[in-house]
Amino acid sequence: MRIQTKGTTGLSKVNGMIKEIVTGILEKAELDTKTPFKIQDFTCDIVFDIEGKEQKMTVNHDGLDEVFTVAIKLDKKGNIDYSVDNTEKSFIDDYVRSEMTGQEIKYERIESMYNDTDLEYLESNEIGDIQEKIYKLKDSSNNVVRYYKCKDLVGEVELKNKK
Repeated sequence: MRIQTKGTTGLSKVNGMIKEIVTGILEKAELDTKTPFKIQDFTCDIVFDIEGKEQKMTVNHDGLDEVFTVAIKLDKKGNIDYSVDNTEKSFIDDYVRSEMTGQEIKYERIESMYNDTDLEYLESNEIGDIQEKIYKLKDSSNNVVRYYKCKDLVGEVELKNKK
């Protein structure tokens, strides 16, 4: 299940709010309300009260303000394994940056590293003239993802799957 909120609240209220929502859902589903649960892939925006106005912290990269973001990987016990932030390098990719600034991004056509006969088609996603095609690499547990712009291959990556 996913909980999405709109608006701001204090840190002291979050724990109780989550428990209240989860308990209510478990009751509706006629499940034990004491069923243990954990938080997975938690995301939130932090706003600071600066002179009576709620504001998010931002960083500027090449003239474009973006929300200061900290990405954190947790270990199996839920403790911080490592973290990285966007102070030095933007988390916004070139495509999104071009959309935000109204500048057209130039894509170069590339040649595939794989023969089509070595790939088994799985699925595709399309947004406008951009297409992502996902394949299984035959005789492997890995997938190959190809990116097309106006039917030209502009990106390709092999994803190594854990066995």
